[in-house]
Amino acid sequence: GGGAGHDGLAEPSEANFVLPTISPRAADVATVYRSPPPPYSPAAAGVEGYRALPRLCVSLSAHAPVTAKRRALGLLAGLLDSPSLDSTTALSLLAAYGAAERLAGLATASAADAETGGARRDGQLHGLMVEGALVCLGLVYRLGGARLIAPHLSGLTLIAVSALTSIEPRERAVAVFFWQAATTAVEPASALIKATVPMARLSAAGIATGTSFIRDRTFTSGLGTMRRLAQAPAGGRVAMMAAGALAHVLQHRAVLSTLWTSSPESLSYLERILPEEEELLLSLPEVLRQKAEDARAQNGLADDGARS
Repeated sequence: GGGAGHDGLAEPSEANFVLPTISPRAADVATVYRSPPPPYSPAAAGVEGYRALPRLCVSLSAHAPVTAKRRALGLLAGLLDSPSLDSTTALSLLAAYGAAERLAGLATASAADAETGGARRDGQLHGLMVEGALVCLGLVYRLGGARLIAPHLSGLTLIAVSALTSIEPRERAVAVFFWQAATTAVEPASALIKATVPMARLSAAGIATGTSFIRDRTFTSGLGTMRRLAQAPAGGRVAMMAAGALAHVLQHRAVLSTLWTSSPESLSYLERILPEEEELLLSLPEVLRQKAEDARAQNGLADDGARS
């Protein structure tokens, strides 16, 4: 028979298993941008499909070995990214087995362990698990599962905003992917807008600060950080994902207008985006996509020329 696991979440059994029906929540924005998740693990999703979900969720329990959890995260990410996955069935299984609770707990606990682990191998492993958990949570958002993650959003915001200024490119890419997926829902978008980021973290991570157009040069917001990543001169995949997240946030006009009018002094680190800037930023995902296509075409012509 089934019972509570070591982390207090129910383990599966036919006796106690009743599948709730969780319908996907529609995006709160009209135009949705999606990107493939950053590669996390060499493990690919198995052929079991839905049957693997319960076992993978249980493998994320607090008492499971670190290596087992890391492999489960890679398999779960591959499964949640499958184009043949039915959102309602997947979300219902994820809810029944406490996947969001397990993933959020893994992200927060592993983030703390990674900090104390420093450069040691265990610190690196815990850092990889944070990345895997954020990828999976982003994919849950993409399936329409915002309500499953909502109780854990506050703790996840701290981790995922901090990772935006990581000096590790992979960790930064994972955080941007998470926010691109999450910001189609209004609550994560609001959390990102209001998050506080020290300017010193941007400078340390090599992100251009461009502080001349804001009043408070000590801090910026999560939105200001995402804008800088989207407008990075080098462009690239992270910039494209950041541009998508930025465009999602700018579509939550009611949230933005409330902040600009009700809290301009207490939230002085917020960078107000002017209407003419907003139009350019909303078109940025398409501009970057076109640039990437043109670059690929040029590279193809160069390769053809070299072979001829």
